[in-house]
Amino acid sequence: MPQALRHLCSALVLIAWAVGCTDQPARRVVHVRVDDQLYSAGAALPGSTFSYPTRSLGDETRVVLRGRTEEETACRAPISAEIEVPAGGVLEFGYGLGDVDRGSSVEFSITASRSGKAVELFRSELGAKRGKPERDSAGWHDARVEIPGPPGRVRLEFVAVADLTATLQSNDGVPSCGFFSAPVVTGPSSESAAPDVVLISLDTLRADRLGIYGYPKKTSPNIDRIFGKGGVAVEHLYSNATNTLEGHAAMLTGLLPKTALTEEHVGKLARWETTLGEEMRARGYRTGAFTEDAWVAAQFGFWRGFERYGEERSGPGTDETVGYSHEIFAKGLEWLRAYRGQPKFLFLHTYEVHYPYTPRAPVTPEDSSPRAVDSANYDAEIRYLDEQLGSFLDALEGAGLSSNAIVVVTADHGEEFGEHGRRYHGTTLHDEVLHVPALFLAPGRLPAGQRRTAPLQLVDLMPTILELAGIQSPQRLDGRSFAASLRDGSAMPARIIYHQADTALALNYSGLDADWLSPSYALTKWPYRLIGIRTREGHRYELFDLAADPRESDNLYERMKERFAAERDGLDRYEEINAERRRVLSAGIAAAGAVTEPASAQIDPKVREKMRALGYTE
Repeated sequence: MPQALRHLCSALVLIAWAVGCTDQPARRVVHVRVDDQLYSAGAALPGSTFSYPTRSLGDETRVVLRGRTEEETACRAPISAEIEVPAGGVLEFGYGLGDVDRGSSVEFSITASRSGKAVELFRSELGAKRGKPERDSAGWHDARVEIPGPPGRVRLEFVAVADLTATLQSNDGVPSCGFFSAPVVTGPSSESAAPDVVLISLDTLRADRLGIYGYPKKTSPNIDRIFGKGGVAVEHLYSNATNTLEGHAAMLTGLLPKTALTEEHVGKLARWETTLGEEMRARGYRTGAFTEDAWVAAQFGFWRGFERYGEERSGPGTDETVGYSHEIFAKGLEWLRAYRGQPKFLFLHTYEVHYPYTPRAPVTPEDSSPRAVDSANYDAEIRYLDEQLGSFLDALEGAGLSSNAIVVVTADHGEEFGEHGRRYHGTTLHDEVLHVPALFLAPGRLPAGQRRTAPLQLVDLMPTILELAGIQSPQRLDGRSFAASLRDGSAMPARIIYHQADTALALNYSGLDADWLSPSYALTKWPYRLIGIRTREGHRYELFDLAADPRESDNLYERMKERFAAERDGLDRYEEINAERRRVLSAGIAAAGAVTEPASAQIDPKVREKMRALGYTE
C-alpha cells in the first residue's frame, strides 16, 4: 500500500472514531500486556500496574509497553504480545514521540500474525521529517483499527523505528524514540454492559456549605436538585486526613493514609495496595483520570491503574493555577464519549474551591474581616463549581451516558474559617475539615431522593464503589462497603474512625500557630470525637459529643477521660499500630518476590510551583 494511502486510511479511522457519538452495543475489553507485564510481582493483588513503565507527554501520563530486548538497538526491536481476539475485534491504542533529534521522525507500525501469516494493521509517522510541522507530533495520538480474520489466537507486534540510528538507549526496556500506550482489544459482548463509574473529588469542599447538607445560602442549586431528587446523600462521611495527598490516598486505596503511603517526608503510594483504578482495570474497565496535579500528581503514584492520567498544569506560578473545573469536566466528558459501549472508570479532581479563592464574580461581604472575606469568596467558588458540575451531569444525561452509570461526588477534606482558631486546612481535626460530602447517583441501582445517616469514612468509598459495580473488594482494606446501606438503609456496624493531621503550616488569622505540632490525630466513635493535639508542652486532649454539640465547643475530656481511657491509648499508639500493619503487609509482598518499595517522590518543578501557588510551600 502506498505511504500516502496508508496515512489517509489512518486519518479516516481516527476521524470515524472521534465522531462516533451514537450508542453502541456492549463490548468486552481485554488489556494487551507483553510477557513481562503480566501483573506486577510487587503488588498485593493481580491487576496492579505498580511496576509498569509510564511516560509523560505534555500534561498526560500513560502506561507504555516495555520490550524484552533491551540489549538490542533501541527503537528497532519489536514488542510482541499474544492475545485471544474475538470476532469483530478492534485494537485501540495510543502512540507518541519520544527522545529523537530535532528534524528527525519515528515510524510506528503494528502487525497481526496468525498461523505464520502477517497483516499490517497500522502505520504512521511522527516528527519533523518531510516537511511535517513539529507541533503536529506533540503529545499523545490515539488510534483504532479493526483486526481482520476469524476469532482466535493472534500475535500483535508493535514497532517504533527512528530514521536516525543515534537514538538514546532506554534503561527500562521502553523504546526511547517512540511509545505505544495501553493497547486494548475489544469485541462484541453477549453480557449486559457493566456500569460506568465516575468518581469526582471536589478538593477542599466541606459538606456543610452545600444546600443538600443544610446550608441556607444558595451555593449548590444543581447539586441539591440532581442528588436531592435523584440520588442518595450520606449525611456523615468523614475524611481520614486533613490534606490532599493523604485524603486521596485513603479515597483511592481503601487504606488509612499511614498505611497507604511510604514513610518518606514526601511519600507516595506504597507497593502493598492495589488502587481503585487497578482493581477496575483488572476487571476489564477502561480507566481514565483528569486532575489538577500538585498533590494529586502522577508522581505520587496516583496514576496507577489508569491508561490515561491527565494533569491540568495551566499557568504555573500564578494565583490562577487553581480552579480549572470547566476544563476537567470537559476532558472527562470527551473521554466518556470516546469509549461508548465499553465499561469505563473515570476519576476527576479539581482545586476549584481550594485557596487562594478566586471567584469569577466579585464578592463584597458586609463584614470586611479576613475571615468573612475568605468565607464569602469560598461560597462564591462553590457556586461556580456547582454550575460546572451541574452542566457536566446534565451533559451525561443528554448524551445517554448516565442511565448505566454510578456517579460519586465527594471531597478529600474541608476547610476552616477560624471556627476553632485556624484557617484553611491541614491541622484542624474538627467537622469543618473532616466532614465531607458523599453523594451517589445510580439510576436503577440506588433509590432516588434518599439520605443515609450512618457515620462512615473516606476509606469506605473504594469497597463501596467496587460492590456497586459488582466487583469483589480486597479483604485487606481498612474500609468496609456500605453499598447495602445505600440501597436499603441497612445498618452499618459501629466502628472507630481515625483521622490524621500532618502539615508544616499551622495557620490562624494572626499568622503561624506555634503551639500546634505535626502530626496530630483524632478518632470518631459516634457520637464522640477524641482529639489528641501535639504541643510543645506535650499532648492536649479534647472530647466532643457531635450529636449534642455539633459545633464542638464544649470540651468534655476532663469530665469523661476515664471513660475514654482505652480510646486515648489507641490514639496514642496510632503510629505504632500503623507501622506494624505496614510491616505485615510489606513482609507478605516480600515473600511473594516483591520489587523494592518506590522511592520518595521527586517533585516536578512545575508541580512544586503549583504547590506554592496553593499555599503548601513558601
